[in-house]
Amino acid sequence: MTMTNLLRDGRHYDALKTQDDLAFYQAHARQVAGPVLERGCGTGRVTIPLAAAGVDITGLDISSSMLAEAKRKALKQGLEIRWVQADCRNFELGQHYVLILMPFNVLQFFHDAESLSQVFGCVKRHLASSGRLIFDVFNPQISFLAEDPQRRYERARYTDPDGNGEVIIEETREYLSARQIVRSTRYYHIGSERNKSINTLELRCFFPCELDLLLEHHRFHIEGKLGNFDGSPFSNVAPKQIVVCSPLS
Repeated sequence: MTMTNLLRDGRHYDALKTQDDLAFYQAHARQVAGPVLERGCGTGRVTIPLAAAGVDITGLDISSSMLAEAKRKALKQGLEIRWVQADCRNFELGQHYVLILMPFNVLQFFHDAESLSQVFGCVKRHLASSGRLIFDVFNPQISFLAEDPQRRYERARYTDPDGNGEVIIEETREYLSARQIVRSTRYYHIGSERNKSINTLELRCFFPCELDLLLEHHRFHIEGKLGNFDGSPFSNVAPKQIVVCSPLS
């Protein structure tokens, strides 16, 4: 039996409601005069509220199903937004942006040096000379990386968008140190049916000094680095690495 990949189902993605980053990205987008690009926009979780606030924003994502949900939500709100289906490593939009956003760990989906070079290359081709790139990744903590890979944690509970009762997501996490990858396996229990969907997600870890050197290598100047979306400074115990940077000539 073929299982549906619920990781790519926009309705289930939106039901998780796990991020507290919207106010942070909205504040930065409102400060600029000019077009904004969100890479890895998914269902428009960030793109749509920014557009509703008057920001001239384009949403780009590789997933057709995620974009379909984004378009549906934008249409419902009467918003005209440019949506682009493309790979973050290889696209050409024919314009420059004063701000490029990559929220919610988007950079961590790119694991190897070549992919990362392509990602940053695309940013530089589309970023205005005075523009900024803002993104976030998690700050890898030893306690997180050392978790028992056999233990299941409850990740979320919400009502099934198809009306089949409660959805319970359990998750296991395994750190693959040779590749600096956290592999998460999610088990979706829907109503009385256990393991209705089992999906795997792999995210690249970026250690703090490594991330700084990566940006320096690709000729970006780090203007600021925060540890959380409430504006807390980056520290040893910070859950996030939130980076504001600009291109060097």
